[in-house]
Amino acid sequence: MSILIATIILIVSILGILVILFRRVPNLVKSSPEIEVSQPGPILKTKNEIVARFQSFSFNNFLRKFLLRFKIFTQKAENKISSLIEKLHQKAKKEEEESLDDSSDDYWKQLKKK
Repeated sequence: MSILIATIILIVSILGILVILFRRVPNLVKSSPEIEVSQPGPILKTKNEIVARFQSFSFNNFLRKFLLRFKIFTQKAENKISSLIEKLHQKAKKEEEESLDDSSDDYWKQLKKK
């Protein structure tokens, strides 16, 4: 029942809008002078820019730029990886030194006990 009421209201609203438009459009056409467009609108400008970019598209330039960006990315990744490896190396070295210090202390302590 509520769907039927909503549909009737929608149809009556659309008909009302159409009646208003058909009554006002002739008056608006008479009252407005012809407008000449001296400058292209923003939509036409962006369309022309997009078309110009696609017309001047060069696969070689695209490939060159892509490969340069890929090279930079791999170099950054390599730098990060090498710094992580260096940190792991230092951590392992520190742990090894600590374990040697502990074992040498234990060695001398054991000798003193005997």
